Amino acid sequence: MILIDGYNLLRTVERQEDFAGISDVQLCITIAEYLRSKHRKGRIVFDGIGPPDKSMLVNHRGLEVIFSGTMHEADDIIEELIATDSAPRRLLVVSSDRKIRGTAGRHKAVSVPALEFWIEIISSLEKFKKQQKQQPEPPGKLRGITVKETEAWMKEFGLE
Repeated sequence: MILIDGYNLLRTVERQEDFAGISDVQLCITIAEYLRSKHRKGRIVFDGIGPPDKSMLVNHRGLEVIFSGTMHEADDIIEELIATDSAPRRLLVVSSDRKIRGTAGRHKAVSVPALEFWIEIISSLEKFKKQQKQQPEPPGKLRGITVKETEAWMKEFGLE
């Protein structure tokens, strides 16, 4: 599980020239894409209650988006998630916040600074996309099924 300090990562990414205008939605989409490519799951925690319409933030397979609400800060939620995790040694905590990284260390979780994680995301996604482009579609997929195969399936489903 990857546990991410949302606004900490977003502010770090915004300082990068190529990503100056990135939104929280775009950030979540990119992270979700990364998680899918690595067959991992993650949680990203943001301060506050978030936008009224959260549909663009919460429908990302593999990425759970959490808002801290008005009574707590994201840091508090992240520290609680680290402390209560049943296997904190398997956690990867993403934050440049010293307090969060300290909590991660005390619980034997691995922590990485936000910029280091973002560089890994971008590098990994570029490699993944290159590999996807290099793998041509199998000829059978492009060609489709034969007339005989179509007839067999029609018979199988009683659609003769």
